[in-house]
Amino acid sequence: MRRSLLVGALLIGISSMSSAAEVHIDEHTLCLVALRAFDETDLPVIEEFLRFVQGVFDELNARHTDQEETAPTAKLTGKSMEVPIILGFCRQRPGSTIYQETAYTYHAMHFLRTPLSSGGAGAPTQKQQGDEGTSRFRQ
Repeated sequence: MRRSLLVGALLIGISSMSSAAEVHIDEHTLCLVALRAFDETDLPVIEEFLRFVQGVFDELNARHTDQEETAPTAKLTGKSMEVPIILGFCRQRPGSTIYQETAYTYHAMHFLRTPLSSGGAGAPTQKQQGDEGTSRFRQ
């Protein structure tokens, strides 16, 4: 009886180690892998996903730093704002790769953090500021 319990525990330990060792996310990995991992709370795959996404963000940061642009620099965790955004894009396009949706998220976040003045829109004029909040029905 003890022997069978020991063998069972050993098999469970080996199978969990082998599944963790099989996890590898690269630029060709489909979004379905990440979606399945988060739906099933597969921690080894989630950790690999976070490492991969952080690597992509670091790579893109290096490119933007060379161009003297500001870029997101935070370290990602499971509770980072970027993670559900990437997963949301993956749910919209499950046939896409994690890399594509991560890069798309990065560029979207980068665009949101870019000041309006750098886009050529300029500051609002005095007339625009004065009309703001005035209802056309009260005239």
